[in-house]
Amino acid sequence: STSAATSSPAVLQLNCNDPATVNIRATYNDPGAVITGPTADLNLGITASVDGATSTPESDITVDTSAAGTHTIIYSATDQNGLTGTISRTVNVVDPNAASSRDATSTDSGQGDATSTTP
Repeated sequence: STSAATSSPAVLQLNCNDPATVNIRATYNDPGAVITGPTADLNLGITASVDGATSTPESDITVDTSAAGTHTIIYSATDQNGLTGTISRTVNVVDPNAASSRDATSTDSGQGDATSTTP
């Protein structure tokens, strides 16, 4: 008979929130994922890819936070039978000052106009 370990891919579960949010220019520390079953797969290594890049060990995840945007991390684990389980997390890079910087920009542009008309 076929056991669950040979016929089912690893089941992964995310640690923490999905989607995750990080401020622009902050360091993103990924909480990772865990394998929850089958029992034979619990010790498999998890790899991850960010935005479709080459898979790296889960501990080496880096997300570009230099600009606001959305990134996708795909975690995967492949068992001895070649079956792969995957799960993904969305990471939103946000500018916490976006609303106030728009206000500041409109104020600055008003001052800029006044300055530019001064001989």
